[in-house]
Order: sequence, then C-alpha cells, then structure tokens
Amino acid sequence: MEYCDSCGKAYEIVYDVPDEIWDKITLKKGDGFLCIECANKRADELGIDLYWSANEGEYLTVEIKRLKKEKEWLLYHFAEMLCQALRIADDEAIEDKKRVITKDMQGALKGK
Repeated sequence: MEYCDSCGKAYEIVYDVPDEIWDKITLKKGDGFLCIECANKRADELGIDLYWSANEGEYLTVEIKRLKKEKEWLLYHFAEMLCQALRIADDEAIEDKKRVITKDMQGALKGK
C-alpha cells in the first residue's frame, strides 16, 4: 500500500506512467507517489491527457464515471421530454413518471 504525496490517501492500485510524463506531474521529481485521482488532476492542470486502462472490474476510471453521469443526465432529460410530450400536467406525477421511465430505461440498458 502506498500513500499519495498530494492528498495523503492510501491506495493499492498499481499503474504506470511514462517517465517523461511522471517528471512533469509528480511533486517529487523522479520519485514519489500519487493516487490515480491526484495524478489525473495534476495532469489536467498541466494540460496533459492521461489515458487509463484496467482489467474489467479493477478500477472505475474517471472517464467511465463521466460517461455514467452523462448517461444518467440523458436518461433523466429524455424522460422529462417524454413526459412533456404526453402533456402530464401534475408536477408530482411528472416526477414520478420520470423516475419510473428512467429506472425502466436503465434496466433495459443493463439488459434486464
């Protein structure tokens, strides 16, 4: 287990960054430890794009998290538009319909 030099968080994930990139993002030139979140944050601050890969289920990358949030946003707004198209007048009923439709769509996307 390592401890991030930036945030102090303990982490166990092993990852590899090319030396020329690491020297730019690390707080201790040529040495030190950064959790993936802090490594990504430092790279973003410096305008460096990092690309992560992992075996399925090992680590939920920042990009996957972003895509999940985007999918949830799209599902919610699709449900909202559908409710408007159905001209459901009662605000409480609209919220209930959006929750039901969003849940159904998420289940369909998961293959249920």
